[in-house]
Amino acid sequence: MMYEISRSIAKVIAKFCFRVRIVGREHIPQAGPCLLVANHASFLDPFVICTSVPRTIHYITYAFFYYHPAFHWFCKRVHCIPVKKEGNDISALKQTLRLLKQGEIVGIFPEGARSENGKIGRTEPGTALIALKSNVPIVPAGIQGAYEAFPKGAKFPKPGRITVSFGRPFFLTEYIRNAEKMSTELQQEAMQVIMGKIAELCGQQDAFSSEQPFNVLKEIS
Repeated sequence: MMYEISRSIAKVIAKFCFRVRIVGREHIPQAGPCLLVANHASFLDPFVICTSVPRTIHYITYAFFYYHPAFHWFCKRVHCIPVKKEGNDISALKQTLRLLKQGEIVGIFPEGARSENGKIGRTEPGTALIALKSNVPIVPAGIQGAYEAFPKGAKFPKPGRITVSFGRPFFLTEYIRNAEKMSTELQQEAMQVIMGKIAELCGQQDAFSSEQPFNVLKEIS
């Protein structure tokens, strides 16, 4: 119920304050599991995405925010998944895989932290491993305008135009061979595919480097 209430409020704010435009909403699966991945440049990102998706999204959230006294009550009731920033949080990864197996949508911002300048940055570990282990459809999303409306370091957002573009669902097996091996090289290759699609949707394909470094995780036992 809290998720639905929050989404309703976010829709009103999104419409009148940020004139949110949604492109490719039809690419969101109406049922079944999927991994929703997007660029992360603002605190507004998860809110504008949830207004665009009619289903509940289980966002992976840093444990610092999840357990913070100011946010814990809310995060718990909107189905966030807490993950530790330091080290390999295997319990969070297992919880994510379990939710996907149950047919849920899990939302991930592969960069982890918000961008300092609005451009796609280095990714945090976990996304590639989850995508490879779950073998569920991946829905890429590109967000434009959120950084200008509420950049990192700003105390308050300002009105602006935000566009959320969803790409067609895809499987990593369409682009990667031997996806079951879970090697470091395979995770690197998976992240190149994922971030490349995000970059295209948010208009940063020219700035996105094929040599961009990605963190990886070890196999889940």
